[in-house]
This record gives sequence, C-alpha cells and structure tokens, in this order.
Amino acid sequence: MGGYAAEILVYGQPSSGAENDLRQATEIAYRMVAQFGMSDKIGPVFYEHRAEHPFLGQRLATDSGISDLTVHAIEKETRNLLTAAVDDAKAVLATQRRRFDALVELLLEQETVDRGELEKTLGSTSLVAAYA
Repeated sequence: MGGYAAEILVYGQPSSGAENDLRQATEIAYRMVAQFGMSDKIGPVFYEHRAEHPFLGQRLATDSGISDLTVHAIEKETRNLLTAAVDDAKAVLATQRRRFDALVELLLEQETVDRGELEKTLGSTSLVAAYA
C-alpha cells in the first residue's frame, strides 16, 4: 500500500496507477480474513464466497451457503486491514519524508539504485534492511 499512500501524501489523492496494487492487496487481505484464519472477528474458518465465472471471466458470489451477514463481515474485515495498511504506510512516509524525497530525486537522476546508493541516500542501513 506504499505506492497508494505515497500518491495521497504527494498529490493529495490516488491515481489510477494504484489499481493493480489495490487489486493485489485486496486479494491478500481477503485471503488473510476468509481463508487463512487471520481475523479474530471471522475466526479460524475457510470461506470461499467468490468464484470466477468460466465464460465471463469475472468473480461472482456463489451459492456456498455462506450467509450475507458473514460475507459482509469478511468484506468489512478486509477493508479494515487495507485501511490500517494505508494508515501505517502514510505514517512511515510522513516520518521519513526527507529520505523519501531524497530517494525520489535519486531515482529521477538514474533509473536504478544499488544497495550502497540506497544506504547512502537513506542514511541508515537499518531503514534499508527494514524496507528492502
């Protein structure tokens, strides 16, 4: 969610460029909640309430016997995870804004950055290790 949060921090709003990041993050959060038992509110249960339609290629609700209330609870928990991730990413970016801007400048000058340049720019090997 870092790219999405960075767009909000820098531009005041996200762009359509965040679509793929949001799609992947939503899928991971959904699976954490509904399939991996990583939500205290949903519990250690496997739910599959979405399936891909073989002809239309889109996800549809299935007749899996899951109640609407449970589906809504899964969706709410997924949204809560994603919102918390965005908030965490915004907090990291805000507290590290000087380093973030320095890295942006470096990347505008050259296309790739190796670890040494990253450590020099960010000024902390622990920060590089934490986010590399």
